[in-house]
Amino acid sequence: MTKDELVYTFALTYTPEAFAGTPITRTDGAVIGIQCHYQSSSALKPTWVPYASTAVGEEVLLFSLKLMMDDWSYERPSNSYFLGDIINVEASVMVYNHVPLRVFVDRCVATQVPDVNALPRYLFIENHGCLVDAKVTASSSRFMPRSQEDKIWFQLEAFMFPGGSSTSVCIMRATLASAPSDALHKSCSFANGWLAADGNHQVCSCCDSTCGPDVIILKSLTTHIELMLAGIKMYRSQILITLIKACWIREHFNCESIRLWEKLHIELDALLNVKCL
Repeated sequence: MTKDELVYTFALTYTPEAFAGTPITRTDGAVIGIQCHYQSSSALKPTWVPYASTAVGEEVLLFSLKLMMDDWSYERPSNSYFLGDIINVEASVMVYNHVPLRVFVDRCVATQVPDVNALPRYLFIENHGCLVDAKVTASSSRFMPRSQEDKIWFQLEAFMFPGGSSTSVCIMRATLASAPSDALHKSCSFANGWLAADGNHQVCSCCDSTCGPDVIILKSLTTHIELMLAGIKMYRSQILITLIKACWIREHFNCESIRLWEKLHIELDALLNVKCL
């Protein structure tokens, strides 16, 4: 949809056999593009609410995906491609009254219909920012080296599903620009190994397995537990004295708390001698 018109695009295609283990193909086939242009009017308005509008209203952030020209200088006026073409995609986040942010493409799925759960479907970016297309199909798809925090570029070699064209949906996320990349926030490409767009290649080491929150959460939880135990060890005597004073001043105070605390001392003594790994 443009400012002045609503465009429906159709494709008559002849598609060859797909790659083994994937629903996509990149060999030559017959493609005939058909576009129907409707001039915008008061009687022709889409009923859906753009996600970008919702994001601006709730978080004052605007995420966008744009098809770019070969030199990345401006937005591509057409969304029609032939097999073998390189699709240049720009993902960005617009920051209003917010601290500087860094944008990531977390996941992208292609389907034949606008439904991410439809079959067949092809995940070409998954695992929190791993662009797997190059590894699966030996394509030239990749993330470009990052030059701006609020933008990330990637190239995708054009493909199609047997029997029809495709539509893609991407999930993006943004973090503080000052935060380092990690297993959940990365842009990784495959070229004889996994490489990160920002040069921190170590965060891509999980792309061949599962990049989940387990490692990050475990490190954070371990730190919090160690701090909590250190604080308890430092202040438990002071807390015990406070409870005794409170019981003496207020006769109705539940002094069972003291006995529970003394019992907790024994358990804590054993716990405090255990090193969190």
